[in-house]
Amino acid sequence: MSGKTIRIVLAGAEPTGMLLAEITNWTGKVLVAPRSQLDQLSKREEVRRTGVYLLVGPDPGDPSRALASIGEGDSVTPTALDCAGAAITMSA
Repeated sequence: MSGKTIRIVLAGAEPTGMLLAEITNWTGKVLVAPRSQLDQLSKREEVRRTGVYLLVGPDPGDPSRALASIGEGDSVTPTALDCAGAAITMSA
C-alpha cells in the first residue's frame, strides 16, 4: 500500500480559519471555512468550479445536534451560500 501526501494550508494564517487541503496527484481541492468566513470563501476561484459541498451547522431545534446538507453543482458557490453552512468540500 503506497501512501499519499496531504498538504494543508492555513489560507487565513489562523488554525481556526479557512483551510485548503490538496492530495498529491489529485486535481481536487478541499476547502473548509467557518460560517463567519463564507463571504471570504465565496471570493476564491476554487468555489467557482464544478464540485461537491458539505454544509454542517447546529440544528436550530436542538443545538446539541448537528445538521448536514450535501450538494453539487457546476459552480457550488450560489447553492452553498444559500444554505449558509460551516464547510464546503470541493472535488475536481
